[in-house]
Amino acid sequence: MQKLEEKTKIGERLSKILKEMKGSEFKEVKALQILKELQKRVPEAAKEGIKKAQENVMRRLKERLEKSSTSTQEKLKKYIEKIRGNPEGKMEILQDIKSALKNRPEIRKKLENVKEKILEKIQERGKKLGCPEIQKPAPNFCPKGRIVPQRDNKGCIVKFRCIVPGEEEIPSPTSTQILPKKLVCVTLWDPVCGKDGKTYSNACFAKVAGVEIAHKGVCEQPLKKIEQKFEEKIENFKQKKTPQK
Repeated sequence: MQKLEEKTKIGERLSKILKEMKGSEFKEVKALQILKELQKRVPEAAKEGIKKAQENVMRRLKERLEKSSTSTQEKLKKYIEKIRGNPEGKMEILQDIKSALKNRPEIRKKLENVKEKILEKIQERGKKLGCPEIQKPAPNFCPKGRIVPQRDNKGCIVKFRCIVPGEEEIPSPTSTQILPKKLVCVTLWDPVCGKDGKTYSNACFAKVAGVEIAHKGVCEQPLKKIEQKFEEKIENFKQKKTPQK
């Protein structure tokens, strides 16, 4: 019980510090960037508090953007493009914001344009680290899902996967439906694989869907499906090679 209280206090203290942080009108984006980097470095016991702080920051940002003007949205786009830091972290934050603004397609569309520039930065970073060059996804790649890098055993990105979170298939509640407060989830990317074989953005969304968690992280493509696709490719190749009579 004491540990739970300590985690809550950590989240509350961080939220207060970040709320009072001075900076640009998009200081929440910078705060998310700081928190995501911090989460990688702290002991496991402190991570829950940092997640709570991220949720609070994301809620504030979402509320503000939903009421924002067109000019503010344009400024946000430019801010995300220019902000310094790990491009993969920027991509994660961009996709978190897009997911949070599910009911504002016009803002999502503007932010989609930033994705191309961030992907270019990810490619450049890979080259500097001595990783093999990777092909950048097409501009229309993964419009309804999240772009997730797949790495080799050296930590180099070998390709980008398109993961459509399982909660995208959960119908939105009607005006007559009221979800319990404890089931209101924040769209922060901390993926879990459900026993239904679908990836959910975080454990909260899996709980809303009533799905038991199989493991942390994205679901891997089932081996049988991979084998089936490979066999289909071989069969198609054989058919092309067979001379016509």
